[in-house]
Amino acid sequence: MSLYISVLLGHSYAARKKISVIFSILGIIALSTVFTLFSSLGIQQLKKINFSMEMNPSVHEPAGLILSQQGVSVVLLQEENFNGPRVVSIPGQELTYLAESRAQRGLAATPALPFGKDTGWFINSFSLDFGISAAQIQNRLSVDFIIFIIYIMSLIIFLGSLRFIMDLSTWPLANLFIGVLIFRFILGLEAFLNGTEIQFLISSFLGNSVNPVLITPVIFTCLGVLIIIYTFLSRLAWGKGKKNV
Repeated sequence: MSLYISVLLGHSYAARKKISVIFSILGIIALSTVFTLFSSLGIQQLKKINFSMEMNPSVHEPAGLILSQQGVSVVLLQEENFNGPRVVSIPGQELTYLAESRAQRGLAATPALPFGKDTGWFINSFSLDFGISAAQIQNRLSVDFIIFIIYIMSLIIFLGSLRFIMDLSTWPLANLFIGVLIFRFILGLEAFLNGTEIQFLISSFLGNSVNPVLITPVIFTCLGVLIIIYTFLSRLAWGKGKKNV
C-alpha cells in the first residue's frame, strides 16, 4: 500500500514542480527501489531476532471455526490458535491451506481481512485487493529474496512509468484523482493476474515456457517499458515540433 501511495504522490509532486518527465520517472523508480530494498533487508533482519511481538486474542477459538466476510471464508484448523493453520476460500480461486509460516510454495494470495461489521462493498474490495497485494509481496519475500526483488521491481517500473497521468489536464488535483482511479485499477489488475486460475490459464497459453511465479512480473515490466518508451518518444516529438514553430 505504501508503495502505491508514495509513487502516486511522487508523480504529483514532480508534476507540480515541473520536473522533467523522463527524469522524474527514472528518479521515482530509483528512489522506490532503494527504499524498498532497504526496508526489505530491515524486515529480514528483524525476522532473525528471537522474540515475537504478535498479540494473540484472549478468546479461545475452537477448531473448525469459520470466519466469513464478503465471500472470503477462513476455517481455523487448530483449537485455541488464532494464528495457526487455516483453510482460506476466496471467490474465484481454489481452496488454499496456510500454515503458520504463511510461506507457501504456490505463493497463495491470501488477504488479512478483519472479520466484523460490514463497511460497504467499495471499502471491502479495496481492502481485499490491498491484502492480496501485501500477501503476494510477503510470500515472495518469505520464499525467495530474488523472486521478491523481481516482483517488486516489475511493480515499481510499471507504477513509475505512469507519470503521464499528471499531465492529462491543467488541474493538478483532478490529475491526482484520476491517478487514484488508475492506481486502483492496477491494484485490481495485480490481484487478477495473481489468481490461481489466471496463472494456470496464462501458463497453459505460453506452453510452460515462463515460470508461473514470473508471469505477473513479466507483464508489469513489459507494460512499464512500453509506456516509458512511448512517453520518451512523444516528449521528443513534442519538443521538436515546438522548435519548428
